[in-house]
Amino acid sequence: MTERIWKVIAGDAQHKLKLAEDLEIQCYVLENHERVIAELGLTTAIGFSRGKPSNSNCSEEIDENDSSPKKGKNTTQAAHENPRFTIGAWLFPYLTPKTLDDLNSPIKFKSGTLSYGYPATMLVDIANAVTNAFMDDATTIRQLRIVKNAQRILSSCAKVGINALIDEVTGYQALRDDQELQKFFDVFLNEKPADWKKTYPDEYYQQIYRLNGWEYPPKWKNHPQIVAYWTINAVYDRLAPQLTPELERRNPMSLSGSRYYNHHQFLSDAQGYPQLEKHLYAITSLMRTCNNWQEFERLANRAFPIPGTNMEMIFPHNDPNNLPN
Repeated sequence: MTERIWKVIAGDAQHKLKLAEDLEIQCYVLENHERVIAELGLTTAIGFSRGKPSNSNCSEEIDENDSSPKKGKNTTQAAHENPRFTIGAWLFPYLTPKTLDDLNSPIKFKSGTLSYGYPATMLVDIANAVTNAFMDDATTIRQLRIVKNAQRILSSCAKVGINALIDEVTGYQALRDDQELQKFFDVFLNEKPADWKKTYPDEYYQQIYRLNGWEYPPKWKNHPQIVAYWTINAVYDRLAPQLTPELERRNPMSLSGSRYYNHHQFLSDAQGYPQLEKHLYAITSLMRTCNNWQEFERLANRAFPIPGTNMEMIFPHNDPNNLPN
C-alpha cells in the first residue's frame, strides 16, 4: 500500500514560526487540516544533531549529546533521517510510546519538494521530555544547551496554543474562518432562490414611515430606495456575520440596477428563513417603542449589534430616557 503524500494548503519556507529571536521553525498546514513542523525544524529547534537515514544498516548509533550509546536495530522503513536523540539513554525513558511511534512514522507532504514532518504538538512533547529528564538529574552539562532550548520552547507556547500560532503565521487562520463561514452559509442559505412569498409584514414598513414622519401610502407602491438601504442595515447586516456580501454574491444586480430576486428568497427553510422571521418580529417590536428613526438606530445598535462592530455604550447621563424627572 502506497503511503499518502499530503498537499500543503497553507505555509511556506519563507514564513516560519518564530519562538525566539534565534529560534524559527518551518511549519505548514496540510489538506487534512493537520498542522505539522518540518523534520529538520524539530531537531534543530531543540538543539539535537541529525541522524543517519533510517534505512541504513547501522546497528549502533551514538548521540553526540549522550555519553551512553544505546544499541539497537532501526526497523522503520520510511526513507527519512531518524532523529538520533530517540536512542539517547538519558532521554529515551522520558519519551512516550506515542511520541516514539510518531517519530518513526513521519508525515510525508509536498511543498515544492517531498518533505517529512511531525504533528506540531510533538515539539512541546519532546521539550517536556527534556525538561523532565533535567528535573530527574538525568542530564549532564553536555545537554544543558538542549535543556535551555526546551525551556524556551515551553515558555513560548503551550501545547494548546501551538496550533493557533501556526495558523497565524501560515495565514491559515483566515482560510479556516472562511471555511467555517462557508459551512454556515451552506445550511443558512440556498444556492438557488425559492419562490417569492410575502415575508415582510406591512407593519414593518408602516413603522419605518412613522419613525421618519412620512405619510404611509393608502395603496401599495414601491418604497423609496432609502428604505431598501435601511432594510439591509436593520435586517441582513444584523442577522448573521457577512450575510449581506454573500447574499449580494448569490443575488447580483441586473443591468437595470435592480436585483433579480428578493434576498429573502435565498434563505433556507431549515435555518435562514425562520431566523429572518424571528428577527423581523423583534425589529418591528423595537420600532414600536421609538419616537423617531435616530432613536431606533441607537437602540438597534445596542440590542442587535452588527457582528464585528463595537456595541454602542449608552451612559445614563447621555440617555434621554434616563433623565431625572
